[in-house]
Amino acid sequence: MKAVKNEKKPSAPSSSGTKKPSGGLSYYKKKELQGWWFVSLFVIGLVIYYLPVLFNSIRFSFSDLDVGSRALQVTFAGGKHYHYAFLEHPDFLKTLFSSMSGLLAEVLTVLIFSLFIASILNQRMHGRAFFRMIFFIPVVMTTGIVEKYEMGNLLMNQMTNMAEMGNTVAQSSLFDAREFLLMLNIQDPTVVSAVSTLADGIYGIVQKSGVQIVIFLAGLQSISPSVYEVAKIEGASGWETFWKVTFPMMLPMIFVNTMYTIIDSFTRSSNPMVELIQTIGFQNNNLSAATAMSLVYSIVVLLFLGLTAWLFSVLVFRKEERGRA
Repeated sequence: MKAVKNEKKPSAPSSSGTKKPSGGLSYYKKKELQGWWFVSLFVIGLVIYYLPVLFNSIRFSFSDLDVGSRALQVTFAGGKHYHYAFLEHPDFLKTLFSSMSGLLAEVLTVLIFSLFIASILNQRMHGRAFFRMIFFIPVVMTTGIVEKYEMGNLLMNQMTNMAEMGNTVAQSSLFDAREFLLMLNIQDPTVVSAVSTLADGIYGIVQKSGVQIVIFLAGLQSISPSVYEVAKIEGASGWETFWKVTFPMMLPMIFVNTMYTIIDSFTRSSNPMVELIQTIGFQNNNLSAATAMSLVYSIVVLLFLGLTAWLFSVLVFRKEERGRA
């Protein structure tokens, strides 16, 4: 009888379907390392600069600070500054609630306006780059020294004084506001107040929407035109295309802009709570109480951000995943 040769059976293919190179990293591990490399500078700055500042802020909120000529004297004082903020200061809680009361309306207004403008600017038209620049100019105009100059705008102050006192508007460096109002036959202080409030509101929305418009515009440009062509062939109207195609694909951008708008609203220099903290810390020279209030305010901001992230995760993203499944 012939001896049967032992043949080696082929090994079963791996369950992953992709063979990991010997001594190398898997694809997902490489992507993970690339993500950490991308945020490495932020993480380094967080550890070196921000965490020590946060630790000192917590320490200062439980201490009395004596700013001497040579060194800063820190004396432990317990929680008296938090007691002062919540139970003794007459305006802290009231200002804190007023800062949060108009947040929902402001976020919805900015998101709707910025998405609407981004949809218009995404269309093919002459001068598209110029119109995009116009809507982003307020972002540049509200940075640094330009913001301080804008806060002292003569025309806005003059129209506000006319609405409150009923006096005539003085000459503006830009144009003669008195002749402009007379030309429109607007002399009633009530009408001037309403028009001024409306103009300030529109300007405020445009001023707060520059970054959101850019983010929405980038998201709209990432949607393939073939998707809209398929929707058009299937007979979908413009309204149906927006809600069935554009809106679902823009949900990640809506989430990013919502988080950004909340942070921008809470940390803006014109926010009443920020103004109160600056007044207590630098004008009243009570840095410990101002630090305690700022920490409480930071916790409130983090709670709002966490609640927003949770709502998007539960009500939007998980629902979208179930719909795809």
